Amino acid sequence: MTTNEMNGNRRKQPPLRSCVGCRRVLPKSSLVRFVRSPDNAVAVDHSQTAPGRGAYVCQQEGCLKLAHQRRAFSRALKGAVEVPDFDHLWALVNHRDDAS
Repeated sequence: MTTNEMNGNRRKQPPLRSCVGCRRVLPKSSLVRFVRSPDNAVAVDHSQTAPGRGAYVCQQEGCLKLAHQRRAFSRALKGAVEVPDFDHLWALVNHRDDAS
């Protein structure tokens, strides 16, 4: 134990989540969150505050492509969901960057 840990000064670790594409465990803030919308479609949750179960994907095209090919969204969101084509998903992910 270090001196800081003995004094109760532990650094809080950021929340970690797994990418449903590549399965790497990364800080939640570095991933894009997808949720199931009320009409059972996959939607991007840029604020990461929407209620319900989320599926996290790295902000890399390859990871999103793997998640799409593996049908990982249905598994991660625990139900049948309508997943748009890959190009539409990629555009949704990048919309956040365009707005900033």
